[in-house]
Amino acid sequence: MALPDTILTPAGNSAELMAFLGSGAVKITEADLTVALSVGVGEVEKACGPIVSRNLTERIAGGSRVVVEGGRCSVVVSLTPDAGGSAPASYIIDGQVIASGDGSDLPAGVIVYTSGFCSTTTTPPWWAKAAALHIARHYWRTQLSNSKAPTIGDGSSYLIPNQAASLMDGYTLAPDGFA
Repeated sequence: MALPDTILTPAGNSAELMAFLGSGAVKITEADLTVALSVGVGEVEKACGPIVSRNLTERIAGGSRVVVEGGRCSVVVSLTPDAGGSAPASYIIDGQVIASGDGSDLPAGVIVYTSGFCSTTTTPPWWAKAAALHIARHYWRTQLSNSKAPTIGDGSSYLIPNQAASLMDGYTLAPDGFA
């Protein structure tokens, strides 16, 4: 079964996800597997930011420090100030918090920064992969494989199982930009 290339299915290989889903997954369709995979990876990235490094763009209000919301910043690519401002020559970066290297205020404008835990050529972090597998399996078991309507107590009322939440602990983004 060929799937989209993600942290769970490098080069579209579904074998690891199928093994994790267990013997009950024999009847799973490619469409259902793709949905479970998308949900698992999507929820990890929603909670922790990008796993595979990529550039993110945000509008910032400026100030002595700014908090970016899309993910942990590893490097500032560019800062395009609104009229009348200038970008600093260097930056101090602490996770989602960015400050000017010279202590001056950052201008309001558009910032482009790189965020992620691995590159496209390196192995994703074990915790991200494991958390995404747990979420994909939970979603498949409670939403896709149930022929009956979900009932209270079957785990269908939540998306992130405790195992996945524990694996992501320490990597989650600050809520609503509070860093």
